[in-house]
Amino acid sequence: MTITYLFSTITPSVEDTKQVIHSPIGKSVVLFGTPKIIQDFDNPEPSIHAFFDHYAPFTDDVYGELILIFAVGNSEHILQYQGHDYWDMSVEWARYIGVEGQFDHAIFSDDILTYQHIHDIVLAFKSEAQQRGINFKIFDQIDQAYEFCLTNFKGVRHPESMQPDMPWTEFGGYEIMASLNADYFHYATAPHGIEQDKNAGDFLAEQTAAYVHDLEFDGILYGNQLGTRGHWHADGGPGFSETEGNAILHFFQHSKEMLGDKDLMWFDSYNELTIEHARYSVPSEAYQYLDYLMVSGFCTITTPERYMANINSKIPLRNVTRILATLDYVDPWYTYNSKDIYAYESVQLEDTAIHYFDRMDGLVMFANDEQGNLIPAEIIEDFSHDYGKKDDIPINLDLVLTDAQLIPTMRVLGYSTRLLPGSHIFKLTLYFEALTDIDVDYYLWLHGYPRDKTTLPSDTDFMIWDHLTNIPTSQWQVGHIYRDAYVITDVSGDYRLIFGFWYPHDGSYLHQNDNQASDIDLGWHKVN
Repeated sequence: MTITYLFSTITPSVEDTKQVIHSPIGKSVVLFGTPKIIQDFDNPEPSIHAFFDHYAPFTDDVYGELILIFAVGNSEHILQYQGHDYWDMSVEWARYIGVEGQFDHAIFSDDILTYQHIHDIVLAFKSEAQQRGINFKIFDQIDQAYEFCLTNFKGVRHPESMQPDMPWTEFGGYEIMASLNADYFHYATAPHGIEQDKNAGDFLAEQTAAYVHDLEFDGILYGNQLGTRGHWHADGGPGFSETEGNAILHFFQHSKEMLGDKDLMWFDSYNELTIEHARYSVPSEAYQYLDYLMVSGFCTITTPERYMANINSKIPLRNVTRILATLDYVDPWYTYNSKDIYAYESVQLEDTAIHYFDRMDGLVMFANDEQGNLIPAEIIEDFSHDYGKKDDIPINLDLVLTDAQLIPTMRVLGYSTRLLPGSHIFKLTLYFEALTDIDVDYYLWLHGYPRDKTTLPSDTDFMIWDHLTNIPTSQWQVGHIYRDAYVITDVSGDYRLIFGFWYPHDGSYLHQNDNQASDIDLGWHKVN
């Protein structure tokens, strides 16, 4: 089988593709957590039992495997791993908030965590999953930055391993093309120390593989586009270099060779394939060495439009790797949570994942906040209710609007509302069926008329929440059902909600049935 990429053509072997295209395992759910999910490192079983209970909705028939990324630290515990004989040593692990020396209130490693603890926790997770009959894997992660954890290897012993004069250098960036200076520290893969000019990428790959195999992890996540230079935004990339592209290809290939039967997951650059190639030099051949590819969409970094472009560009790579969509509710290191601060963007990620259910291989999300609190159960249950729902399965709605047809483009099926528990977020979800091809991207206008007008600014009689639909209408396919979830966070009280569609470029509206009415009245609702 020959696969044509944007930049080149390669012919992968059957071994490269058999587990991807024809995989029977269903959707993967990747929960990205930190040691804060374990209350007592000496007795992890109660916390692990509670973890599986909490995330039970992600183990039903829709999902084929559950993966926990038990993100112990940034990289220090892997780069300085010394082997079995040193398992009583404690590790610097990622508690929360920040960069070494940057924030006075940063706290690192507040409880002692040893390699023996890590191994015991890995086995305890696997044992609990086996007892529950869950297809389960557990990974660790290694990040390219200084961020989130103390790091002696990058910061003191081998500063030459970090990228000079690049954007985001306050967070650092591991340079896979660097040549390491010799040292005499004992490492698992270099018992007598690193030899002069050892390639930094090879050293990381070899240390990571030794750590993953010894502690019985099932794989590793390369975090924050590890292997490339620059961070996150296209203008932070250094631009295309054939030399750098060859180095990245070698790095991924050598990493997978060292891991053997263990899995390799990559946290991408937040950018579509053409940008990942042009700005970060990632060659198309490199993706074949990945078992999983995170299409990153975390709310603080990207925009819905940029995320959609990234998803659409990565879907063809399902021929060689499993593609994961992003959800974003809580953050393991910082004190904000997207479900509160970026509520609208968080809901957009849900809609995108639901819309792309048949074209993606699963989901990835942070599993806990900086204090170890898990994603609220009601949010998980609410999302899981819609994820994987087929067009012919009835949708439970507050109100069905079967006669509300917006000629000639769509039928409004109905809506549901809920106040998200423990928050001041009102969620309205509308359901539509596409009746014709739509050539333009309509805006959904949503207006709210309060009972108490004194709550409004003096220059208006109603609130305006117009927005572009989460899945642009020009991408709708005839006969398919689409949902548009919107959250209201800026008002409280009773509101009469009215909506419709309009095209801002010419001011035209979609009209209901055979009359000129363009508005659909949803009645009164308590908003927050």
